[in-house]
Amino acid sequence: MSDYFGDASYWIALSDETDEYHHQAAEYFALLELEHASIVTTQLVLNEVLNPRSGTTRAQRLAAVNLVDRVMQNPRISIEPQTSGQFDEAFQWMRSRLDKEWSITDCASFLIMQRHGITEALTSDHHFEQAGYIALLRRTRSTSPPTIPASRTPKPAA
Repeated sequence: MSDYFGDASYWIALSDETDEYHHQAAEYFALLELEHASIVTTQLVLNEVLNPRSGTTRAQRLAAVNLVDRVMQNPRISIEPQTSGQFDEAFQWMRSRLDKEWSITDCASFLIMQRHGITEALTSDHHFEQAGYIALLRRTRSTSPPTIPASRTPKPAA
């Protein structure tokens, strides 16, 4: 089972020093490295990272491409592929929750988190909280650094 879900806002914040969540994202990245935690993300999420950069400068497009390359090469990160079945399931979820302003990517992310038993998302997106998940970047907006919950802290070797 994977430990955390990596949403687009996390990946963007991690790579953009001007992002308001950059500090928290960078600290979480370092903490998760120490914990040897794994992260699940999706091709849909990576689309959300890349698409806004398409109409920007070459340097911004290159930065986005380099970020996605690093995500794809990191052995601690698994990337769920987009399939027609996943799209259909997420679309049905979206259709049944029209009272929410959730994107198709959000719905697919929630379903994947549910499937993997993940409750914590590396995200600043409040939609994750609406869906009953913990949006870690939103919880650490204070000046104190993020911490891994005690129940998830690695146990010392016996």
